Amino acid sequence: VAAVTYAAMAVGLAVALFLNDAIELKIDVMVGTTSSVGLMAALVHWLTRRERLLRAELASAADIDPLTGLLNRRSFDQLIVARLAEAAARRRPAAVAMFDIDHFKRLNDEHGHLAGDRALVRIGEMLRRLSRDDDLAARFGGEEFVVVLCGADLYAARTFAGRVAAALEVERDETLEVALSVSVGVTSLSERGEPPAVLLGRADEALYAAKAAGRGRLAVWRPDGEHEVERFVDPTAGDLS
Repeated sequence: VAAVTYAAMAVGLAVALFLNDAIELKIDVMVGTTSSVGLMAALVHWLTRRERLLRAELASAADIDPLTGLLNRRSFDQLIVARLAEAAARRRPAAVAMFDIDHFKRLNDEHGHLAGDRALVRIGEMLRRLSRDDDLAARFGGEEFVVVLCGADLYAARTFAGRVAAALEVERDETLEVALSVSVGVTSLSERGEPPAVLLGRADEALYAAKAAGRGRLAVWRPDGEHEVERFVDPTAGDLS
C-alpha cells in the first residue's frame, strides 16, 4: 500500500509539474519532493513494522513460560478448550500425560535452586523435542508439566511418557549432580468428550497414584479408582508420527 501510494504521488507530481509552466527547475523540484516524501514514507513503514514485531514478541512472551520455553498455564488453559472440543466434534482421540519431577524439593534443598531450575529446563527440553507440532506441552505449575497429545490414544500416551523417561535416563545432563526421573499420570478422552477440567483432574489423580507407588512410574487412570500402575512401556514401540 505504501509503495502504490508513493508511486501515485510521484506520477501526480510529475504530471502537475509538466503542466505548470510557471514552475522553474522542474527536475530539481521533482527530485527533492519525491526524495523527501520517499524517505519519510520509508521511515514510517520501518517504524510501523518494528512496532508490529514488538507486539508479536510481547504476545508470544505472554504465552510462554520464560524458564522452560513451554506454554504457560494461562495460554494452556485457553488452548486446551479448543483442542479438546475439536477432537470431540471430529471424534478423534486425544490423551493427556501429566509429569512430575521426582523428589524435586530434595533436589532444591540439597543442591540449590539453580540445580532445580536446570532440572526444569531439562524436562522442558525433552517435552518440547519429543512432542509433535499439534501437541500442547506446558508447564502446569511448579515441577509439574502436562502434554495434550492430539490424535493419540491411551497407548500412544503411555509410549510418549516412556520415551521421555528413557531420554532422561540415557541423555544425562552433566551440569546436574543427580539423575532425573519422573512420575506420570495418563488418561484419554472418551466418546462423551469430557471438559478439560475433568480430563486434567483424572491425569492428576493417576499422577499421584504413580508417586504413591514409589515414583519413577506411570499410572493409567481408571474410573473405579484402582489406577493401573506400571513401569514405562518400551520407548521404541509404537509410532506417534
